[in-house]
Amino acid sequence: MRSLVFKKQAEKYYRKSPIDVKRRLNTIFDRLASGDFRKLDIKPLKGEFNGIFRIRVGNLRIFIGFEKSDIINVLLISPRGDAY
Repeated sequence: MRSLVFKKQAEKYYRKSPIDVKRRLNTIFDRLASGDFRKLDIKPLKGEFNGIFRIRVGNLRIFIGFEKSDIINVLLISPRGDAY
């Protein structure tokens, strides 16, 4: 089981999200914690963001980074238009 560490911006967005969005995000976070990356739309970012990955969930983007083999940092949760 992997640990998820939420950065301040990601936690703030999650807390303010409606319940239906929280449910979708919880599904993604459960998969990340269990190490099941199948069926996740996940891609590595390039350039100066090397080492950061993007997960697409509808119109939301979740940006994550791997600190160690068992720690996943949730860096940012943002609507698509604001993410890039």
